[in-house]
Amino acid sequence: MATKKERFNILLCGRKEMMADVRRLITPAEDVHLQFASSPTFLVGRALFNVPKLVLIDVTRDNLTLRSSLKEFCSEIPDVPIIALAREPDHGFAVELVKLGVSAYFIFPDEHRKIRDHVTLLYNDWLAKKQKERFVEIQQEVYDFRSIIGTSPLLKQTTERAQKVIKNNARTVLITG
Repeated sequence: MATKKERFNILLCGRKEMMADVRRLITPAEDVHLQFASSPTFLVGRALFNVPKLVLIDVTRDNLTLRSSLKEFCSEIPDVPIIALAREPDHGFAVELVKLGVSAYFIFPDEHRKIRDHVTLLYNDWLAKKQKERFVEIQQEVYDFRSIIGTSPLLKQTTERAQKVIKNNARTVLITG
């Protein structure tokens, strides 16, 4: 089972009724974890407790709390995609939200397929990144030359000299003769 750090944490923020509907859009998986904040006021506190990989936020109530919470969230926890969910299109408000740090704006429930596809895309990107990190980790273990390099004092001395010249942890030395 995946540990907390290995999970794709999604923070759903907004009215209970809307978030229950949004929850049904998210395909369940072992490494997907949903957390909830009932209003933008609790957004940052909840996110700092368990940093999400994605935030879906109900923006149907345009108010100062929403704006200040988004601004604070983006300054405290940058680089987390935020998807704004509105009941009706409002292009001016969407532009304002993007300026505050929102990465996508969807009309809910009208664009439920687009929302699901966007969440799936972000999840798949995260999964690919995790798989790549794991692959690199395994390859580093497989090709770790420390286990095959001899331990003679002369070889250690040669390696130390090479380390002084080559300022790199992944240094290699070819000794022939």
